[in-house]
Amino acid sequence: NGMTFGPNITPMYSELDKPRRIGHLMIAIDPARFAGAGTLETVVNEMVMDLKRRGDILFPGEPEYLRETERLQHGIPIEAGALADMNAWSDRLGVQRLVF
Repeated sequence: NGMTFGPNITPMYSELDKPRRIGHLMIAIDPARFAGAGTLETVVNEMVMDLKRRGDILFPGEPEYLRETERLQHGIPIEAGALADMNAWSDRLGVQRLVF
């Protein structure tokens, strides 16, 4: 696309007067067309389980999924100082305090 890449990109902060000339290329691929629609999910699941048996491995999106699952079960933790600030504002505005 004619844009710069890697070390040729103008620094983000030290040369603000120069354009960075950064381009993007995005391609959407339907993996089922290449890997076999009927077996793709099974093969991917087998690969994931094989890798997980080898050690403590997390896949893209898995940390977020685990955190979401934990928070749906146990709630979102709030730091004590933040909770105190929210309750102070609740008192000031005359709305119900958060109770944990």
